[in-house]
Amino acid sequence: MFSTMTKFESNKFAEVSEPSSFIKKEPTYLDASNLPDSFDWRDKGAVNPVRMFAKNCGASWSFAVPESIEGEHFIKKGTLFKLSP
Repeated sequence: MFSTMTKFESNKFAEVSEPSSFIKKEPTYLDASNLPDSFDWRDKGAVNPVRMFAKNCGASWSFAVPESIEGEHFIKKGTLFKLSP
């Protein structure tokens, strides 16, 4: 029964109200008139060299996840480190 309920339905069933952060708000539009035609994070030093893995290992997600965390850390903190997949 619960697996087919939407979040709204399950909250209603459990008598839980939606947090105010779920209330739909008007989108914020940013000024995009001064953006460059292209941007490459490799030029900024935010990307480690590509890691190689076996073609049929089925674990590409285990390489993609740490690399995205590495890049996010660089953007926020300005330092690049290498996580193990």
